[in-house]
Amino acid sequence: MSDEPPCLSAGILSFSTDLASLSTDLASLSTVQLYYFLAIVLSLGYGAAPASHQSFSHALLLSCLTVLIWWVICFLAVRIVADSINQGEISTELGFGWFDKQLVTFRWFSLGLIFLCIAGYGFGRTAMPLAGLDESTLANAVLLMLPMLGMVAGVWAKDHWFAVRMGYAKAGLRSFLHSMWVSMRSTIGWILLPIGLLLACVDFIDFVAAPLGVPAWLIWTTTLAAALFGMPTLIRRVFPLHPLEPQLARWTGEIVVAAGLPNCNVMLWDTGGRIYNAMIAGVFGKRRIMMLSDRLVNDLTRPELSMVILHEAAHSRRRHVPLRLLALVPAWLLGFATQQLIDDLGGTSGLGLWDEMLGILVGIVATVTILRIVSFYSEYDADRTACRIAPKVASQVRRNLDQATELASVPETSELAGRTLASALQKVAGSDEQTQRSSWLHPAICDRITALTGIPAGFTNPLNG
Repeated sequence: MSDEPPCLSAGILSFSTDLASLSTDLASLSTVQLYYFLAIVLSLGYGAAPASHQSFSHALLLSCLTVLIWWVICFLAVRIVADSINQGEISTELGFGWFDKQLVTFRWFSLGLIFLCIAGYGFGRTAMPLAGLDESTLANAVLLMLPMLGMVAGVWAKDHWFAVRMGYAKAGLRSFLHSMWVSMRSTIGWILLPIGLLLACVDFIDFVAAPLGVPAWLIWTTTLAAALFGMPTLIRRVFPLHPLEPQLARWTGEIVVAAGLPNCNVMLWDTGGRIYNAMIAGVFGKRRIMMLSDRLVNDLTRPELSMVILHEAAHSRRRHVPLRLLALVPAWLLGFATQQLIDDLGGTSGLGLWDEMLGILVGIVATVTILRIVSFYSEYDADRTACRIAPKVASQVRRNLDQATELASVPETSELAGRTLASALQKVAGSDEQTQRSSWLHPAICDRITALTGIPAGFTNPLNG
């Protein structure tokens, strides 16, 4: 093997599963999540590239200039579209469509610029020999991700500048910084947090625990326990969660208990009426939280909402998150095997210098592919399971609640449950083509509706068919 500092494959393996579990039901955001996933993984992977002959100051200067030029391009792109709308040259609808397509293009183009900074300029490899950085895994990772953060922040700034020019956001430094913080917290922050904690544990073991004779397994066990039990508390602090109104809270509580999730707390997620979303965080008992967004609660009928709740409960009952964890193992074994094969064939020169880098890239491709396959299976399986358990849940909820109340309404047959869940999916998708299409982690809405009802693709109301 090469004498390069150890790559961060283990960290990638860990945080990719966090990404998978957190993105279970954000269908419209899956492509964006794939972008952030790739941006971080590629940034960390470039640290395994062969050593560069560039000086650190030269690589740093070129990287800073590239990031600066990127921000200027983002600003000019916003100005062109916004001025065209404000001057009446194009309609507002067309202008927003242009901006959305522009934003997607800029995201994917930025991956190439990240590669240019880290690998082309040699920023990652020239920075590692700095004092202490070649010994600290966390410091190493932070340094490698600086160009990526600069590029990603440019995209966030682009989004904010457009909102300001369209009158949806306030101008000024304070508003800008708040927008950047919200963007980081709601997107890449949930990927960076587990990475930082993981690598901090690695450094703690190397610099503190090992010299004191503390077993590494004890540190990792404590860290895992803290993550499992601490995630719901962290979510309560980060997400604006509120209790449901009492009657609705009792109804949802009966449903999750009947679905096999005792002690699961159901909370209202305040999104200002902007987002359709539901997800479960946590693993054990009262530490587990199911979040229902306000728009979901307000717009869906009670039978439709009950099927969304059962869909989420099915993800937990069928152990879909552990399944995704296990599915990542062969992907990264393939990456490690590729790395070893290239090292054996190339030796210490030529292709052999790229063994870690190419192994990581193979692991990334395999991870993206396997996660997509497993995620599609998980969504269809959760739909089927929700419909299968609906009659039993309906019977138990009606026994425990007043049968005359509307809140007792849970579909009483599997067929009706399928049509009701399909109706909920149709409402969530609406006329938004992006939401209707399949994405990295979600099958197309019309395909799920067809699987649930047998009705060919098309957005007629499944409850009327």
